[in-house]
Amino acid sequence: MTFIKRLFTGLILLHSIAALAQGNVIFQENFDKYQSPVSLDKLGWHVSAQPGHSTYTVKDGKLLVRITPNKFDDGYAEIDIPVCRKGTIEFDVLIDSEQTGERGIGLTLDIYNISTFWHDYCNDWRLYFPEPVARRMNGFNMEPVGHKSIGPYKKYAWNHYRIYFDMDNDRVECYINDMIDPALIKNDAAVLGRAEYQGGKLRIGSMGICSGSYQAEIDNIVIHSLEHTAEIQTQAPRNLVLLFRGISFGSYRIGDALKSCGIKPEFIRNYDLICWRPSEIAENLFKYSNLPGQQSMNHAKTIVLIDAPCGPNNILPDFLLNDIASAVREGAKLVIFGGLFTLDKGEFAGTPLAEILPVEISKSAWQVKGSMQPLTIEPVDLRFSKIDWSAQPCVYYYHDLPLKQDASVLLRAGGKPLLVSKKYGKGEVVVFLGTVCGSATEQPPVFWKWKNWDKLVVEILNK
Repeated sequence: MTFIKRLFTGLILLHSIAALAQGNVIFQENFDKYQSPVSLDKLGWHVSAQPGHSTYTVKDGKLLVRITPNKFDDGYAEIDIPVCRKGTIEFDVLIDSEQTGERGIGLTLDIYNISTFWHDYCNDWRLYFPEPVARRMNGFNMEPVGHKSIGPYKKYAWNHYRIYFDMDNDRVECYINDMIDPALIKNDAAVLGRAEYQGGKLRIGSMGICSGSYQAEIDNIVIHSLEHTAEIQTQAPRNLVLLFRGISFGSYRIGDALKSCGIKPEFIRNYDLICWRPSEIAENLFKYSNLPGQQSMNHAKTIVLIDAPCGPNNILPDFLLNDIASAVREGAKLVIFGGLFTLDKGEFAGTPLAEILPVEISKSAWQVKGSMQPLTIEPVDLRFSKIDWSAQPCVYYYHDLPLKQDASVLLRAGGKPLLVSKKYGKGEVVVFLGTVCGSATEQPPVFWKWKNWDKLVVEILNK
């Protein structure tokens, strides 16, 4: 076994034990037993390919797939596998191992109703799924299904891939190489789907969209069932901080507070609000750089939204908001730091988060109010009494939102609630209603320039 194969095999085993809650292996093939050339159909696979179509040969401990120019009709090989409702498949792929420079849309790998392929023109891995005509991607209306990019891969080199699937929640997550969080989450995926979309099979094939033949290699295929790991996952240690870094994130200096907490960088996950493409019309084109997968949510101790909008255009999709609410119910802490583009302005109203917040949010009004005079912040809850408040930190702009009956006020500013909390299940939701707007004079200091701001944030974040 080569060093690369040993490395990837070790990563698979480590990840399976630590991150996948010790799932059971239900299918495995690393082809190591076969050094001399042997056709894949001799190993229990069914090969459906005519002369001149793709070929599937196992040699030197790897599966070699010869991709040939037969547009949308280059054959495939498949094998029956056990059906599980929740699990993962992992595998390694090398595109154009002979480095011919040929490009195309060739290799495909499907499990159940989850179809993927390697788009060699764009050097990315893609998810292929049945879609009605109205939902197909522009420019691809002639294809029988839609597809979207999962993420880029490096050509002429081995890449490691992992797909997590959960039939009961219609969820698929796709990972490339050492990603901690998925490159793509599809939350409305019919994992098993219709029989004509593979059912209980693993299928490797070729679309054959290329001008000349080239070769792909596949190795280390492992399928884990996670059907019996729910109890283990719910008991997983909650040790991660998930940071959704919104528009005014930098001003809040959350990083300084996390350092003060002694939280190591490996326990912090960052999700940045980015503008993903320019627009010539007035439309919102923001999204988050990535989103947390199921494993990150299972281990989340604190989830922090810093001036982080939910919308417009589903910046934070409903399935993720449901995940956050579930994590809080199971013991996580949700902390929201206000800003001009969060809470009411951030389209929180009507979302799954609105139900668990300690404040009421209206769809009809932007309820940020300002003051010409500084509003001095005062502690209400005893947990903040050990902080030195003598500098009289203040706020000028804040979200003036009505409190729910079971909400608790932790800080006030000018007699108004500034920091409020609410229990939800085993966890807690805390909302800071101030915004980083207004005068930045040194005396009195605005809260984000106050010397003890990081100490206050530490107390807010601590459970």
